[in-house]
Amino acid sequence: MKPVKIPRRVDEPPHLLLWSADELAPMLLGLTIGVIIGKALICFLGGLL
Repeated sequence: MKPVKIPRRVDEPPHLLLWSADELAPMLLGLTIGVIIGKALICFLGGLL
C-alpha cells in the first residue's frame, strides 16, 4: 500500500513566487490602475501598503 500525501492546509490559497494570491492581488491591482492612469510606481507602492 502506497502512503497518501495529505496537505497540511486544505484552504491555503495558491502561491506565485513568494506571495499567496490574496497578498499579491492588491499589488497587481494597484499596478494595473497605475499603468492606466500613468502613475504605476505610486499606485504599486500604494498596493503594497
